[in-house]
Amino acid sequence: MKAVASEALIVVSPFMIPMVIRLFWARQRNLFERVGKTLAIWVFWLSSLACLYIANFSWVLFWWNIVAFVLIFPFVGRYTTPIALWLHVGWGVLINTFATVTYAIVPVLLVFGIPPGMETEGVYGWPAIAERVRALKAEHGAEFVAANLSQPASQLAWALADAGVVAITPQRNGFDDWFDPSTRLGQDAIVVALDPEDEWKQSFESVRELETAPVVILGHQLRTYRIYLAEHFLRMQ
Repeated sequence: MKAVASEALIVVSPFMIPMVIRLFWARQRNLFERVGKTLAIWVFWLSSLACLYIANFSWVLFWWNIVAFVLIFPFVGRYTTPIALWLHVGWGVLINTFATVTYAIVPVLLVFGIPPGMETEGVYGWPAIAERVRALKAEHGAEFVAANLSQPASQLAWALADAGVVAITPQRNGFDDWFDPSTRLGQDAIVVALDPEDEWKQSFESVRELETAPVVILGHQLRTYRIYLAEHFLRMQ
């Protein structure tokens, strides 16, 4: 819960907090602003408290709570000062530069010897993994490619430029709508798996690990994927 709150504070900008407090504390000048402020307060607290509660027993990513600020942004500019505004803008430039470099070039925290946070690990290594998947698919004559989670399946599909990649997982996701299991019954697949999510193995008659695919950046191992030959597809989980 503390992690979610601190991440939200960093990304939204600490310089915006005084503006929000002044907005909530001030008396608005007309009915439109009074109604907007009331709705903004309700949405802010309902969304924030819901995310904080869920964070006690499950993963919550800070951007899930963006709805909390939707009704604040139209009004909050009236409660700032030129200095606070420029500090807020400068903070935004810094955070967006950090995020762009981290997700597109290299995890910035690794440069300082700090392990990157979740979501960063899943961005890297896909061109090399895709190359190995192509080679193994051709070598073993597999008919399709899959992953054991929806996010790696989507990233692998992008790296392979193959819309036929699917996610085989008991978790409900878009692949349940896009993929017709009956079209793959009895076929073999190359499966890229992120352990320990291994329920997918029950969808095949037999599963054999072919190799591991560690993702190493600046000498730090971000993740290790396992590549399997899964034979005779039976069903979705």
